[in-house]
Amino acid sequence: MKNRAGDWLAQAEEEFAWAKDAYSVKRWASVCFTIRYPDAFPTGAPFEYFVERQAREALGFARAFLDRARSEIDVPE
Repeated sequence: MKNRAGDWLAQAEEEFAWAKDAYSVKRWASVCFTIRYPDAFPTGAPFEYFVERQAREALGFARAFLDRARSEIDVPE
């Protein structure tokens, strides 16, 4: 079976870029890769439950995971 780790890493990099774009326009819930179902919380739309601090924290975790993955995955040039 072919090792697809590089493909997974490339996709993660793309999604991280997407999350940073969402952060720049204050789409906190989108940055948090949040649930998208309207009935996820007792009231209100799910996006209303997320704030900038959570989005910033999510980006930090994602950056740490990507840094670790980059150090572990040998991607051919």
